[in-house]
Amino acid sequence: MDGISQRLVAGLVIAGFVCCSVAAADTDPKADLMARAEALEQQLAAMRAQDTSEAVLAMQAEETRTVVREMATDAAEHAEFDIVWRNGVWIVSGDRFAAHVGGRVYADWGWVNADALKHNDGARFQVPYVGVVNLYNEHTSIRDGSEFRTVRLLAEGTLYKYIQYKVELGWDGETVMLYDAWMQMIDVPFIGNIQVGHFKEPFSLEEQTDSLFGTFMERSLGNVLSPGRNPGLMIHDAILGEEGKERLSWAIGVFRMEEVGQIFNTPLQGTNITSDGGYALSMRVTALPWYADGGEKLLHLGFAYSVRTPPHDTRFGVGEMVRYAAKPEAHWLQFHVLDTGWIAGAPIDAFTGAVDNVNSFGAELAVVYGPFSVQMEYVGVKLDTDTVRRPFAFNPDRYLSPFQENPCFNAFYVEASYFITGEHREYDHERGAFKRVTPKKNFREDGGWGAVQVATRYSYVDLDAEYANGLNSHGECSNWTMGVNWHLNPNVRLMANYIRSCPDRLDTANALDIFMMRFQWDF
Repeated sequence: MDGISQRLVAGLVIAGFVCCSVAAADTDPKADLMARAEALEQQLAAMRAQDTSEAVLAMQAEETRTVVREMATDAAEHAEFDIVWRNGVWIVSGDRFAAHVGGRVYADWGWVNADALKHNDGARFQVPYVGVVNLYNEHTSIRDGSEFRTVRLLAEGTLYKYIQYKVELGWDGETVMLYDAWMQMIDVPFIGNIQVGHFKEPFSLEEQTDSLFGTFMERSLGNVLSPGRNPGLMIHDAILGEEGKERLSWAIGVFRMEEVGQIFNTPLQGTNITSDGGYALSMRVTALPWYADGGEKLLHLGFAYSVRTPPHDTRFGVGEMVRYAAKPEAHWLQFHVLDTGWIAGAPIDAFTGAVDNVNSFGAELAVVYGPFSVQMEYVGVKLDTDTVRRPFAFNPDRYLSPFQENPCFNAFYVEASYFITGEHREYDHERGAFKRVTPKKNFREDGGWGAVQVATRYSYVDLDAEYANGLNSHGECSNWTMGVNWHLNPNVRLMANYIRSCPDRLDTANALDIFMMRFQWDF
């Protein structure tokens, strides 16, 4: 091969190599780009998938947090309960639910000096039975004594914010008695509160103030003229002022009763009402024309009225039953210094009742000026009667001697008290009454001695009811009481009372000297 041929073959080889190189160079970048594109698409898909799951997780987390917050709020209102001390152990859940199980105990000791009236031999003194004959007082034991004045257990609380309830049973030394058993709807629009069950009729400041918070061991002589607890329906409210510091309270209710008069200083509790009649309409209104310094200074005024038809019951062989009997402000004494007997009562076949209506009136006044307090009250009762002579059941030839037409009974008391340790009586605006005393320092806490209160009271009751033939008068009684109260803390109190009781009646005008002590606690 000549030189030209050799150079041509070499050029063709070089050209072929270059062409192959160019072809190879043109093919590899495309493949690489395709591979890289596919990889990027996979990474982008993975990123999209990852972003989507994170967003979902974030959304789910936020929804979970929202649900948890709602459940926590709902649980706080409905399911989670706190245990708190409110002068007793309460289980509460917001303002929707509350429950308290507690009680009280009064342990009393008493000594009496009544030589002229003391009948240790069982002798009895006469008590007139109105219009019929002279019977005898069945309770004449005038001796020193002690008793558990009351031992009670209660359950009370709130259901679903707008329903309140209370049930209280107690032992009075002889039997278990029903004190309170009621429920009420609160904050009812245009009405206030609706209460139904067994509870106190709205009458008398002294009666409306719980015995736990009373100044003396027993209520005054005239309390026998005030209605107590009975089955009924009542509406009531406190208005005019900020919540919890209202200036006006009112209550009105319809009740039934088994008898008229607190014969044993305690009405029949929780008995079945089986008589005809026995209906009552009772109402009370209170006002605070002066209220200052958070209740350390106040003026309380109150008025009450009650009208009732006596029940007609054959259990005791009498018709419409009206009877009032007063103890000398000492419960353990099974002795009545005054007793009207059954007014207008007689065997059923003699007549069917001479008392049509019983009208009761009450007026109240109380002043609190720091540690000093004055309280007074008047109660009057007027009977609407029929004075026509009626034949006597056991002897038709005899006639009953009717008593005076429309007789009236009256009672009042005046009391004053002072806290040596500087506390003041605290006011319950909803009930228009006084409530628990809280010492500035409890006994043995921070060197405290509790609260010490001294008090005095004069009370008077007039149960005179003269007969048309001048047969007899039931008499009057006045009491002087001196008292000292030592509040160790809001739940424990020691009390001491000295009473000078002076009955003025047919068979005696002698006095009784009584000293009593009480150890009281509630929880």
